[in-house]
Amino acid sequence: MITLPDIKKMYEKAVISKGNGRRLVKALRKAKEGQTITVGFIGGAITAGYNAIPRDENSYAALTYKWFNNTFKTAHVKYVNAGIGATDSYLGVHRVEKDLLEYNPDIVIVEFAVDDKKEWNKESYDSLLRKIYLWSSNPAVVLLFLTNRDGVDNQGVQQEIGAYYGFPMISYRNAIIEELKNGRLGWNLIASDADGIHPENTGHFMIAHFLTTYFEETMELINHLDELPEDELKPAYTEDIYKEAKMVNNTNAFPCEVDMFDPIRLSYVPFHNGFRTTTGGLIVFELYAKNIGVVYYGTQDGLSGKFDVLVDGEFKMALDADFVTEWGNFADYREVYRSSQEKVHKVEIRRSVDSRQDYFTILGFTIS
Repeated sequence: MITLPDIKKMYEKAVISKGNGRRLVKALRKAKEGQTITVGFIGGAITAGYNAIPRDENSYAALTYKWFNNTFKTAHVKYVNAGIGATDSYLGVHRVEKDLLEYNPDIVIVEFAVDDKKEWNKESYDSLLRKIYLWSSNPAVVLLFLTNRDGVDNQGVQQEIGAYYGFPMISYRNAIIEELKNGRLGWNLIASDADGIHPENTGHFMIAHFLTTYFEETMELINHLDELPEDELKPAYTEDIYKEAKMVNNTNAFPCEVDMFDPIRLSYVPFHNGFRTTTGGLIVFELYAKNIGVVYYGTQDGLSGKFDVLVDGEFKMALDADFVTEWGNFADYREVYRSSQEKVHKVEIRRSVDSRQDYFTILGFTIS
């Protein structure tokens, strides 16, 4: 059994950097004064509360929100959880405005170290942090690094970016990884042995403890706000190619040519408004962008097929939605086009000639 004193000892390892806390101090001061503040979270399945029971009460995000309510009893604390399972910072930067920023958060915790595995995630993570930081509500950005049982994650790259900007960084990975390796901490104490990624209630409690302890320490600076350096965001760490990132779907992207595809509303996936065919066919859009991605739904039922993507008449890749060998049904994506010039591109999706099935669901397009 892991005890609270054990967790408190781990906290010192969890704090990579307290960063420039001016924005966070300002948000905490608002809460202390009884004003309204909004605390937001964006990340993958762990942020969404996967394996916390019940997740609305015992996920690390819910526990952190509970701490704000208990600490600032006269404040009106709003809570926005934009965690979606099996999503990385690429999807994050394209959905963050609609899912989180439109609520004008005062504090945003960003968690994508487990899910960022693709070569362009360094660029997408950088653009995501900048997009949040530059939002009109001037939110404090706090980076959270999680990990899996084997210590495989993207913390190294994300920490490099966070250090460049001077953001606060809290690492669950740093707190537990050596404890796991030397046997002082068993994975089964924080998660199921059958699941090497997602923590259960104890793991979520630990993550929330690390965050809220950092917030408690930061509160000590409230009376010294004027002594803290002014906010200053450096030039982009990468080329910030996803600066204008957004997602479009059947509510704001309309095909210029269609055969067999129909608009569809899906309640069981996080991206609800897509297009689906059960009989093959094709669908064509004209999208104004530099960079384009396709978000689609893969299924394990053996019914989903393989469809080709063409941009301006040129074949780019085939998207195989047959996920029989995957862990489950989920939304996946591929970036199909990248350029330095913004213009209208014709994007065609059609059944591959060697597809064994005719079923395909488009959940939307990422454009920037």
